[in-house]
Amino acid sequence: MMGTGGCRRMKIKELARKLNMTPRAIRLYEKAGLLSPERDPGNGYRQYTERDAWKLQTIAALRDMGFGVKPIRDLLDRYERGDSAAIHRFLEIQRMAMAAKWVEWKHAIATVDELIGKMERQGALPVDELFRLAGDLRH
Repeated sequence: MMGTGGCRRMKIKELARKLNMTPRAIRLYEKAGLLSPERDPGNGYRQYTERDAWKLQTIAALRDMGFGVKPIRDLLDRYERGDSAAIHRFLEIQRMAMAAKWVEWKHAIATVDELIGKMERQGALPVDELFRLAGDLRH
């Protein structure tokens, strides 16, 4: 199916198959305002373009990196405006937030490893040590 200007149009099932996504996921991204396909005036079906496919691939990649819907919307808006400086700043901030979470998880894993070691040496769960380690994690 070809739209105006030779731009190939796809229905939702074809796009989902092409991107290995579910139509439901695509509809959720539409509902969240991340994607706005045109509708066929004759039957009301959604018509997706290669640009929509690119956008969905970008959304899926950002979701896989742990980005939420609002940050993705902001990033796509900046991309549409051609604001590469804002995109760069945004990604730097996201990277810093991810690094901070990584450090937290790294410390939590080390704490659990310490608790496992103590359990193996003592043969039981040292409850007082569990509370101390949990307190250390909060700080």
